[in-house]
Order: sequence, then C-alpha cells, then structure tokens
Amino acid sequence: MQRLLIFLLCYLSVALVSAETLQGHFSKLKTWQADFVQILNNNDTQTTTRSEGTLWLHRPNLFRLEYNKPYKQVYVADGKKLWFYDEDLEQISVKPQGDSLNQTPAMILSQPQRLAKAYTITSREKGRYTLYNLIPKAADTGFDHIEIIFDKDRLIEMHMFDHFAQRTSLLFKNIQENQAIPSQRFRFIPPPGVDVIGQQ
Repeated sequence: MQRLLIFLLCYLSVALVSAETLQGHFSKLKTWQADFVQILNNNDTQTTTRSEGTLWLHRPNLFRLEYNKPYKQVYVADGKKLWFYDEDLEQISVKPQGDSLNQTPAMILSQPQRLAKAYTITSREKGRYTLYNLIPKAADTGFDHIEIIFDKDRLIEMHMFDHFAQRTSLLFKNIQENQAIPSQRFRFIPPPGVDVIGQQ
C-alpha cells in the first residue's frame, strides 16, 4: 500500500509539472497560425485519408480553420457563434459558440489555462522532441487521448486518438507566432443563396 501511495504521489507530481510546462509553451502566444496536413488513419480498415488546410487562432476565443484539399470547408469561431461552411454542399450550420471549444483540441491552443482542469497530462523526452500525452477528464469528449509533439518550444504535431481505433494527425508547417491577423479573418458572412441551418 505504501509503495502504491508513493507511486501515485510521484505520478500526480509529474502530471502537474507536465501541465504547467505545457501551459507555459502556450501562455506567451496571443496569435498563432500555420498550414497543416491532416491524416486520418483507420486501423480497422487500414485506410488513410489526407487533407490540407490552414489554421488561425487569436486568444482567447477566436478561431478559424480552412480545409482546401481535397474539399473546401471552413470553421469559424467569432467569439459569439460557431460557423461551419461546406462549400461543395453549399450549406452552412451555425450555433452559439458558448463553451463548444472547451472539450476540443482547439482549447489546447486557445485556453491553455484550462489544460490542467480538462486533462491529465504526462510528458516524456525523445531526443530533441518533447511529447505530451493528454487524457480528457470528461467522459463525453469523443476522443480517448491526445498526443502533442514539440520541437524545442515549437508545436509541430498533434495526434488525436478516438474510441474506434482511429487516429487523426495534424502536421504543422509555416508556423507564425504572435503575428498580426486581420480581424476579418474571424468573421463569417454567409455567401448569397447558401442555406443556413441554425440560429444566426
């Protein structure tokens, strides 16, 4: 029992340090943008789906993600509403933003002060890289855990593992930190003639 207690105390200490270190990586960021490659691996069917896009973020709650290959989709969090536009389907859905990003990987970048509350975090070193493992404390997140990889102080990869043997990987490049982003980037105006589903 004593050995188990010592192990638990050591584990909790490591988790707390990891959370503080990870939070420190993001705490100096006001804006962040990068191009990305997204790879979806389905271990059950051995299929792989690849897409590309760009991500913009302005703390604390502005967010834009655009897919441009092989399809065009746009997600915008403007601080009040969360928009999703599927250009091929010519359809838009919108809902109040509220806390909708809190249980998503977007929260990791936009609200680092919530990391320790939302996740159990551990870390390990692998050469020049630091790997963080985040296990959500809530049961309804839709994914099992997240792995974040830093090259020194720069975020380069994010891997999300769900409960159905699928892994979604985001590989970042052309990263820009604390560069000015036009406010229009976080506004969404529905194109004329496109159906809008939800509350505007």
